[in-house]
Amino acid sequence: MEKKDYCGFYLETPDGTIWMPGDSKLLDEQLSYKEPDVILLDFSDNEWHITFEGALKLCETYPNAVLIPIHWGSVDAPDWSTFNGNPIALKKAVTNPERLKVLVPGEAYQL
Repeated sequence: MEKKDYCGFYLETPDGTIWMPGDSKLLDEQLSYKEPDVILLDFSDNEWHITFEGALKLCETYPNAVLIPIHWGSVDAPDWSTFNGNPIALKKAVTNPERLKVLVPGEAYQL
């Protein structure tokens, strides 16, 4: 995979900023953005994705952003780390753990 293949979305709305970095590896550039209000966070401990350590680095770079974990428990593939991150482990590891919002499918989050 080349750097040009990575894709994410940084949305500025009247209510706040929402960032979905993508479900690829952590890029150095991602550590120098304006802090968003919300990060839709892939925290898969998988070499094709951000890795757990990469997710923690991103979270520590933006310590006030609300974190909504994505890409976990979404596929019935118990042996694939890609889909089986544990939000409880993430909550134990991040600064300001109260900012982690684990939503159920279809649940809304309002800025």
